[in-house]
Parts: sequence; C-alpha cells; structure tokens
Amino acid sequence: MLLMETPLPPSAGGGGGGGGGVEGLEGGEDGEKWVQAVEHVCQLIPRDLPPLVARNGFDACGTLCDWVEVGLDFQRALAQEQPVYKIRHMKVGVRLTQLLLQCCCG
Repeated sequence: MLLMETPLPPSAGGGGGGGGGVEGLEGGEDGEKWVQAVEHVCQLIPRDLPPLVARNGFDACGTLCDWVEVGLDFQRALAQEQPVYKIRHMKVGVRLTQLLLQCCCG
C-alpha cells in the first residue's frame, strides 16, 4: 500500500523521519519522493479514503495524520535540497490537511 511504503523526508536536524513504514532515511531525494507521493495520495483521498476506512478502520488515517504533521513542519520543508520542493512540501501539507478535514466533515 502506498501509504505504508512512502518514506518521510528527513528533518532539518538530519536523519530520517519515523513513520510511513520506513525509518532512518537521509538525503534530499527521499524528501522529493515523499512530496511526490503525497501529491499523488491527495488525488486519491476524496474517492478512496471513505471506503478504505469503512473496510479497514482508521489505520490509514493515523498514517495520514503523521503525514500532515510532516507536511506542515516548516523545518522539514526547509530541509528540502531544491527550492521548488520547499514550496511543494508546504503546499502538499496544507492540501492534505484540507482534504482530511473535508472527509471528516463530510
């Protein structure tokens, strides 16, 4: 499942993030892959999250909430190597937050 296989980007202090199924990652490429994966997941959430929760409970929601924390973490965004990914990181965090709140309220 995409949620469990996607690594969290490293924090500004170095080292990888926990959660997302993979720990101990380093380097800017992991952060870029995380941003791309969350952008893809954001496209799937409105259609696929409600049936997933109905079938499997709230396990995926915990991972998504962890991703919201990472996506809104300004220090992790600044740790992205490429400037464009600093912006994309924050945008995807806000977008993911918006989508999850819409699912919760809907």
